[in-house]
Amino acid sequence: MPIRLRRVVRATVAVVAAVATLLLATPLTASAEVATCGTRSASNYHAGYLNPGDPSVEGDYAVISTRYGAVCDSDTTSGNFTNEYAMIASNDLTGWAQDGYLRWYGSSIVFFAQQSSGRTLNTKFGTTALTPGSTNFYYNKWDPSCFCIVDVIGRTLYLKSTWNPYTAWVLPFSPQFTGEATYRSSDLAGTASAPANYTAISGQESSTDAWQAYPCGELQAVNDGSARRTDGKSWHVTATTPCPNFNVYTG
Repeated sequence: MPIRLRRVVRATVAVVAAVATLLLATPLTASAEVATCGTRSASNYHAGYLNPGDPSVEGDYAVISTRYGAVCDSDTTSGNFTNEYAMIASNDLTGWAQDGYLRWYGSSIVFFAQQSSGRTLNTKFGTTALTPGSTNFYYNKWDPSCFCIVDVIGRTLYLKSTWNPYTAWVLPFSPQFTGEATYRSSDLAGTASAPANYTAISGQESSTDAWQAYPCGELQAVNDGSARRTDGKSWHVTATTPCPNFNVYTG
């Protein structure tokens, strides 16, 4: 089955004024070595691991280490971002639930969660800058008590859908664990010596609602930024042990 990656819709432009004020008060200077952003894609660009359709899974989970990702300089809007996340998506990728961390041009690194039924979109951002090197738990969980999907970061509920993914989305769902950027000239978070590390990758079983570690060999790699850039760097996705743990970085 071909890899089909979902489109981020207004992933950063919905920041409320209070959050924007906090984050822009102490910005991190963009320092990507490729200053000119270049071409963007309607689907953005991704690198990580995914399963394009897993009938046994209704939710997913990962622990992801926080790393800084520099973005290119010629687009100074909040639409110029880089992130890392776990996501469960409709098989046709018209809807999804995801959570992770991101930064856009001039901002700190913050948590984010986003849900799309395919018709409605809801996004929430954290209000506290994250520390590089910290690790956090990111859940996209089916909750049978509300027939909904919830996004939980650590022990904090970020989003709870008002719709049922089993009726709003197309089966089988697609679990995805990737970094993403608006431009390939931006960096995905991490370096070779300090990568963004994905561990404890798990799926929520559709038959029991229980969590199980993802087996080896059931996720496939994707890397839209593997080509070497003008600065000599590229995006990297490297498997680690135990599988299916992996690292993402730019170098």
